[in-house]
Amino acid sequence: MTGTGHEGVDESGARRRQRGSARIEAPRAGPGQALIRVRAAGICGTDLHIYHDEFKTVPPVVMGHEVAGDVVAAGPDADTPLRHA
Repeated sequence: MTGTGHEGVDESGARRRQRGSARIEAPRAGPGQALIRVRAAGICGTDLHIYHDEFKTVPPVVMGHEVAGDVVAAGPDADTPLRHA
């Protein structure tokens, strides 16, 4: 089997993705940006194609880019409605 090195085969022969973690710095809202605490995320058709190795990607890939959440910080020059957070 070829792939990205992030997949494997379980006892039944089904392909399974391996999951991992990495340490990253806490995000900050930059100029004109908002920091959002994600409460829910959805996946799109492209995400499904990536998961099934039907779309070439280079890890790391963050899927679930359709989000809903709370604004927890607003950077300088962010739109006024975000400032109440």
